[in-house]
Amino acid sequence: MSVALGGFYLRIMWDVAISPRPWITMVRADGAAPTFFGDKLRAGTFWKVTAVNGQKGVRHLERHRARHDFPRRV
Repeated sequence: MSVALGGFYLRIMWDVAISPRPWITMVRADGAAPTFFGDKLRAGTFWKVTAVNGQKGVRHLERHRARHDFPRRV
């Protein structure tokens, strides 16, 4: 199904209540909106529909972006 939608995105998840280490999940292309700067992917917004009532829906949004302010390990 992902190929028909134009691909997929990989998302890093981390919740120490579930696992002490991060893990990777796949998000289909119809559940993501990428943000590019030139030809580089800078950020992405992922969503999933959590409730639907007729034509109205509630979506859970997650914004993931690159951060360069982490301390570097030497």
